[in-house]
Amino acid sequence: MYTESTKTLADAVNEYFSPYELEELCGQYDIELKYSGTAPNHLELAKNLLAHINTGQNRRFLKALLSDLLIRCNNRIENADREDSLYHQQMIP
Repeated sequence: MYTESTKTLADAVNEYFSPYELEELCGQYDIELKYSGTAPNHLELAKNLLAHINTGQNRRFLKALLSDLLIRCNNRIENADREDSLYHQQMIP
């Protein structure tokens, strides 16, 4: 079962990271990235990270990931039209 936090994190990672960027970031922290077909399984990644937040490199990975997510989200807010900007503003919380 996925919590709202898990779903939100998965959606944010999917929105703001390309599969290649995500794979590279996971590799830097030795985080396993599972795939669903040819796409990263964002829900599985988020679930594992949040379920084992104090295991291995998970906490350090999450700090780096969230920092990057906020930067990318703010960049999209600044560069998007009004309708798209609203979506990205709602991702901040």
